[in-house]
Amino acid sequence: MSYDDLDPVSKQKLGKIFQWIGIAAISVGVIGGILVALAPTEGTDMTTRQNILFGISCCFGPSLLAAIPALIVGGMMRRAARDDDSGSLYRGWD
Repeated sequence: MSYDDLDPVSKQKLGKIFQWIGIAAISVGVIGGILVALAPTEGTDMTTRQNILFGISCCFGPSLLAAIPALIVGGMMRRAARDDDSGSLYRGWD
């Protein structure tokens, strides 16, 4: 099945789903990064910096790299659905 084979309502729904997946991935990365950064340390300044850098590089960074394509694809699908749909005047867009 091709991207062009979908009807406008399905494109709209899939686009919204992709955008929610992107938002969820970013939020999971932020929460994981915060939990790693707030992990108890032994009191030295270097371990706190290491926890923060580890949280950014291993939690937030990969989630951001996964979320950006999902947000872009979702937005493109929603914009393409608006251009193709002639029934949106009666249904309305949410």
